[in-house]
Amino acid sequence: MFKGYMNQVILPMDLSYKLQENDVAFAVNDLVESIPDEAFNCF
Repeated sequence: MFKGYMNQVILPMDLSYKLQENDVAFAVNDLVESIPDEAFNCF
């Protein structure tokens, strides 16, 4: 399963914007990455 959303380069990215180390986005990313691939095989 492809999970490359954190490194996407399709949309314009403002390189002057940088997340703080304690930003909630990192917690959300860790949570999403912890979901096993089998959870998406519901078909």
